[in-house]
Amino acid sequence: MLFYFLRRELLDHLLSLRFVLAMLLSIGLMTLNGVTFSGGKFQERINRYIANQQRADELLSERAEDLAMLGVRGPGSLYKKPSQLVFCASGRDDFLPARIMANSQSSQSGSWGQITLWAPWILHYDQLSEPPLSGIVSDFIDIDWVFIIGFIFSLMAVLFTFDGICGERQTGTLQLVLSGAVPRSAVLGGKFLSVLLILFVPLAIGTLVDLLIAGLFGPISFTLEILGKIAAIFVAALLYLAFFVGLGLAVSSCCARSSSSLVVLVLVWGVLVILIPNTTPGMLAPLETPTFDWQTREKKIEDLREKYAIHELVNTNPDGRPPVELVAALSAFTEEWRRFDESFQDREFERNWQQVEQSRRLNRVTPYGLFQDVLESLADTGSARHHRFVQAARAYRTTFRRFIQAEDARDPDSYHLPGLLEGLSRREVPPEAVPRFSEDLSAQATILSTLSGLLLLALFALIAFMAAHLAFLRARIA
Repeated sequence: MLFYFLRRELLDHLLSLRFVLAMLLSIGLMTLNGVTFSGGKFQERINRYIANQQRADELLSERAEDLAMLGVRGPGSLYKKPSQLVFCASGRDDFLPARIMANSQSSQSGSWGQITLWAPWILHYDQLSEPPLSGIVSDFIDIDWVFIIGFIFSLMAVLFTFDGICGERQTGTLQLVLSGAVPRSAVLGGKFLSVLLILFVPLAIGTLVDLLIAGLFGPISFTLEILGKIAAIFVAALLYLAFFVGLGLAVSSCCARSSSSLVVLVLVWGVLVILIPNTTPGMLAPLETPTFDWQTREKKIEDLREKYAIHELVNTNPDGRPPVELVAALSAFTEEWRRFDESFQDREFERNWQQVEQSRRLNRVTPYGLFQDVLESLADTGSARHHRFVQAARAYRTTFRRFIQAEDARDPDSYHLPGLLEGLSRREVPPEAVPRFSEDLSAQATILSTLSGLLLLALFALIAFMAAHLAFLRARIA
């Protein structure tokens, strides 16, 4: 029985102008997306990343000629690799930092002979250029899959379902169908699945066109990792569209006329897709501006200078190797300076990021905001990716320092005191032995991180279908 109604509804939709419109919009927008992605903007980002990465590798190899210099000055800048799936969800990456500085940025001399005291290297987080935008307004800038599916296809779901129940009630078709003791669940199930399938066809065709253009003319390689993420994106898209299909059938069941159903659905769709996603982040925009307390930081560092009285220290052997006592005192100062500065930078970043996350969580209360967040996570873009980038940089910081400590321990002539050139080994280390920064962008890690979002999308779809089911059971047939 369900298959009969499914086939009947599919034939009706395939012969409708709405299906033709959906097909034309899907192919046109997906083609535009593929051409835009394959153009110069993303290629410039890739080239810039490659050039920056080459300079970073050269700097790391140069510093590897002196282990002490490598340990004191740091590994240099850490760069975020552009995602190949940026055409799926741009994530407003232009407003997010593309690097983290891991470099000592200043030095000072004192009455210590030939000793130069470098500021300890820590992770310096670049500030946001402006509060990241969210919602449809920002997505008009980049026509990505978030906009095409989240905006266009959700609207098409509304247009396919607004007269699904009340339209047949007006024409008498619904009364005729149900007069034969047909289960209402079979009728509703056929309508629900038929709209999902009829939306799947133009979405799949448009997606294939987009991927073909991106694969032939864009810098993308379709590995199993990429294909796995695209498959997960498709699952998220179907769950998202299932919500609007269920919503459309529920409203159509409650309304007496198709015109009333269309007005109500367009208003609800506008609130869920346009109004809330574009207003909730704006409520917290003033909080998203970084507010680093630099005065407190400078005062703490000056207090440390007075605590260790570093300007009163004297090198009793200015012409030779400085005594271990002097190096130990300066090392203790720089290490405490590093621990404070590191904690300060991490704390300020997390404080600012919690404000950004508050806006992100508030945006997830709507299906569109949740869908946008899931796609950005699966495409390795947006705020979720940037936070993973920061976490990877912090893990690399620990790995790098352990490497310096292990290499320094092999030199019996070293003082084994970090923070100073005179406290560490001056031996050369093979450049290939120095750990390099990398991120885990595997499909498994990405999908696991978005599992909760996918489950919430499924919950939204289930609630919408149950609402449609209950509304249809209580609806009049004449």
